[in-house]
Amino acid sequence: MTQSIVVSKSGIDAGTATDPNDFIFHSDYNTLKIVANGTFDFSVGTSATIVGSVAHGLSYTPMVNGFMREDSGTFVSGPNQQMRLTSVGYADLIYHDISADGTNVYFRVQNTDTIAAGTAHFTWFAFEIPF
Repeated sequence: MTQSIVVSKSGIDAGTATDPNDFIFHSDYNTLKIVANGTFDFSVGTSATIVGSVAHGLSYTPMVNGFMREDSGTFVSGPNQQMRLTSVGYADLIYHDISADGTNVYFRVQNTDTIAAGTAHFTWFAFEIPF
């Protein structure tokens, strides 16, 4: 008999459930494992598109994801979303995408405002790539 570590959703019997969607965690199924994370801030001038980067410290190119947050931390956005930074005079930052290579995590951000610059605050996560 093979043993598993299982956490099922509320109301689901972990001992009899067979649908992978019934579980919060199941050791028989692969899950994304966060192997590195961090925060990164960079300034985006008026009417500019900037690519910021931060070293991830891994020995391979990871899959990455992340979000941009405003100064107060009350609003976050994912890729391809626009955020208005009212604390700096309505800078409009668009977080276009996040990517990685063997050394860095990259964030591409555009400021569509012609008057106010803004600071992009990112939280990023790098995942193990199961081979």
